[in-house]
Amino acid sequence: MRNIAGTEKRLAARRLKRKDEKRRRRERDALITRESVKAGKYVPKRTVVRHSRERMIENLMNAPKICIDCSFESLMSPKERSKFAQQFCRAYGANKSSPEPFSLHLTNFSMESALGVCCRQKCSGFENYKIGFHSLSPTMAFPTSKLVYLSPDAQSPLLDLETDTIYVIGGLVDENVRRGASLAAANDIAIESARLPLEKFGPQGWGAANKTKSSALPINIVLSILLSYRQHKDWRKAFETNLPRRFQR
Repeated sequence: MRNIAGTEKRLAARRLKRKDEKRRRRERDALITRESVKAGKYVPKRTVVRHSRERMIENLMNAPKICIDCSFESLMSPKERSKFAQQFCRAYGANKSSPEPFSLHLTNFSMESALGVCCRQKCSGFENYKIGFHSLSPTMAFPTSKLVYLSPDAQSPLLDLETDTIYVIGGLVDENVRRGASLAAANDIAIESARLPLEKFGPQGWGAANKTKSSALPINIVLSILLSYRQHKDWRKAFETNLPRRFQR
């Protein structure tokens, strides 16, 4: 009972924090608008939205690609599929607001599948997201020689991002943490794999014992880390800024 009460308390605190962040963001946006009007630099929201949409379309065509492999759908419970949708919504939002976004793609994906239905329910306007929707596997949708599967169980660390390489993130939300699932997926389709360099640049004391934690990193956190590294070329900063506190203990 004590654990349940503690969990509910943390969830309530998290909801309050998000609500407060939204309020402060609205206040900040309103202040920026007022100052822009005074300075004669106000840009209507419709214009901003149009430019943002055009920018996302351009990124889809020309930016380095990140692919989310949705082949794990059958392994996920309805609750886990719901969490996947929530994580992808946040990942899309983070990518959209980044100064240097990626071109996002979903592979092994169907709008009519249970996962697709869940994404449409959880993500407002999902069908209009400026991303690539592919029913094919990563190796069928893209050149195999350019693919690198990101897995915490891979032998080699990812030390840099190559603009012509397509990085694959396993779209598995697993509350029980199935170790090796993403590496097995990479081996099944015979492509290279790499792990985030947490042992070298992660929080102090991060080592082999933390592999279970890295296996449980949410999709949006992985993407935020990659976005940060692409912008600043600093793994340590990317981890410090984007790893949730529970992963840094």
